[in-house]
Order: sequence, then structure tokens, then C-alpha cells
Amino acid sequence: METQERLVHIIDDHADVRTSLTALLTIHGFRALSYDSAKTFLAAAEEPRPSVVVIDLRMPDMDGLEALSLLKKRDQNFSVILMSAHGDVSSAVSSLKLGAVDFLQKPFSEQTLLSTVATAFEALEERMSASEYDLAARHQTLVRVVGACLAEGSQPIDLGRRQARKHLVESGLDGR
Repeated sequence: METQERLVHIIDDHADVRTSLTALLTIHGFRALSYDSAKTFLAAAEEPRPSVVVIDLRMPDMDGLEALSLLKKRDQNFSVILMSAHGDVSSAVSSLKLGAVDFLQKPFSEQTLLSTVATAFEALEERMSASEYDLAARHQTLVRVVGACLAEGSQPIDLGRRQARKHLVESGLDGR
């Protein structure tokens, strides 16, 4: 998967952290979206696109560990990196047990973040079979196309993953 297609969600309650991490990742070719809370992210994270989530450990309303636990229950295709200025060994161990790819202690270098995000995408790709990863990307493309059609006034349709796969196979877009 090309870097430009790689989506990174940044979740931190501090605007300056979100802004700097978004800028850094964007400069290095990633698509970066930022959220001021885990609840805001979880409400917006219905999109099935495989991506990396960089989330702060300590935030009001819902902390990073709770968000990680909820993401794991959703069984969505995310690789999660937790970060904290107040992290301790217990938090780091808990995050790794819940399935986080890494735990970064703030402040961290640009290279540390970029390297960790690259590792998170590698873990994501390994976890998904090549066909699942390809299907998820194709599903996202199909969702964008359907969205564009809807914006032009076409009738809405219910297109789940199975229907999307069937459509791709029938139309010869499944790459086989």
C-alpha cells in the first residue's frame, strides 16, 4: 500500500499535539485525521478502511486504554499506538496486552513516530491476508463512488461488504 493511501487517526485532547502530528504525517505522505477525544473518534470510525490510530493515554471522558478495548471489540482493521507524557510501565504493559502495537513516551522524536507508524502498518498488513486487505481497500473505493453518485442525486442503496464483493466479482473489478 502506498504511503499516500495510508490513513492515520490522531486522538489527543491537546490541539497543539494534534496539529503538529497531523502536519508531520501529512508532510511524509500520510493522510492524517485528528480528533479531540476518543468518543469523537469512535463515533466517526464506522469506516472500515484499514488504518493506524495514534491515541493519547490520558484524556477526559475516555482514556486511550478504554478506547483501545472498544476498538478491539469492534473487530475493525486498526493498528493502535498509545502515547503519553504520564505513562508508566503498568500502562504500557496494559496497552500491549490489549493489542497496541507500541507505547510512545512523550516527547518523542519525529523519526520515532514515523518509524512506529510504519511498524503499525506492517503489523496491520500482516494481520490481514492480502485478499482481505485488498477487499477492504476496494470496498472503500466503492463507498466513495456510491457517495459521489448519491451527491449527484441518485437513489441510496444498502451496500455491505458481501454485496460489495459480489459487485466487484460480477463486474470484474476483483482483480482476478
